[in-house]
Amino acid sequence: MNKNQLHLRFAFGLLLLIVCCTTSAYAQPPAGTTSPSSGERRRPGQSADVFDPRAAANAIAQPLNSVLVRIRFKTSYGYKSESTPGKPGLSSCDVFSVSLANAARPAQDGVLIPVRRPETIREQYEYYFCEFLVSGLALDQEVAIAASVNDQAPWLGGTQAEVPMGHKRALTDRQRTVRLTQSDPRATMNFEVIYEPTGDKVPSKLPSDLIRQKP
Repeated sequence: MNKNQLHLRFAFGLLLLIVCCTTSAYAQPPAGTTSPSSGERRRPGQSADVFDPRAAANAIAQPLNSVLVRIRFKTSYGYKSESTPGKPGLSSCDVFSVSLANAARPAQDGVLIPVRRPETIREQYEYYFCEFLVSGLALDQEVAIAASVNDQAPWLGGTQAEVPMGHKRALTDRQRTVRLTQSDPRATMNFEVIYEPTGDKVPSKLPSDLIRQKP
């Protein structure tokens, strides 16, 4: 091999090395962003490590033309029961009512709009969740959904399971409205259980007819 051939091979190898390094540099995403092929869009200021697999699974499992109604309450408020017929697990979902506040058009004519009630509650971050699903809704209409809690008795398993005197269990909202569209065919509504003052005056002293006089 003569000297010209050696020089030619050396030049070709150097050129190939420069091309490979340049391609690798362009392939790396800038710091603080994700690769477009990952399919993940990160909100400004969101950490790369924040990922809720259950939330992602729920988003995939939720059908089109539906509203997920999530009612949450603190674990310190306890729960209604420890099982339902044929289904072990903590439950309080039967004390909540979720329904359409106004008539709504179904996605298919003549088909009723179902409201699916969960059998058990889900626990996450010191909260219990009951997740109802309202499905089969037609798009491009205002859908009003009402929610309420129908139990004031003491619950189980919480440090604040008994409603304080002068209060009642209530939700942060009684009704919410959403509009499903072709670009957003799914929606989520969030309600929370609170101890709401009843407005009744709590007596500081017992009524006179309940006081026993010493003989």
